[in-house]
Amino acid sequence: MMHEDDPKLRRLYRESIDHWYAAVKADCSPFFEYIYGACVGRVPQPEISVASLRDASLDLVRWTVDNSHREDIRIVRRPEWEHLQTNRLLSPSERGVIRWDENPWRVVQGDGGRTESDGVWWLLPYWMGRYYGYIQPPQ
Repeated sequence: MMHEDDPKLRRLYRESIDHWYAAVKADCSPFFEYIYGACVGRVPQPEISVASLRDASLDLVRWTVDNSHREDIRIVRRPEWEHLQTNRLLSPSERGVIRWDENPWRVVQGDGGRTESDGVWWLLPYWMGRYYGYIQPPQ
């Protein structure tokens, strides 16, 4: 979008990215927020993105986190039918380590500690936020 000169194509691209963002907004992903912000010039939920990065566990082991017994959530089959999911998005510290191509709403996440994440799920949005000025350097 930043390099498109044709107004018709630019409008089509903007409609497309707006449509995509409407579908992923509820995931509160700093990665998705910063991609959208880079394309349209603003991050709609900047405080949520920074809070999500701050709250995330940086232990990269993919421990199993099972939220199916919690009384403060309901188990639903949305936004995906195939998996049991929470009726509200839990904070990153209450979920397992995920990548942004996975479903953050899943009730059970992780693989029992058999694998370790590479950390890109955190590092990429953090440095995107720094690069685009959405996250300020420490004072």
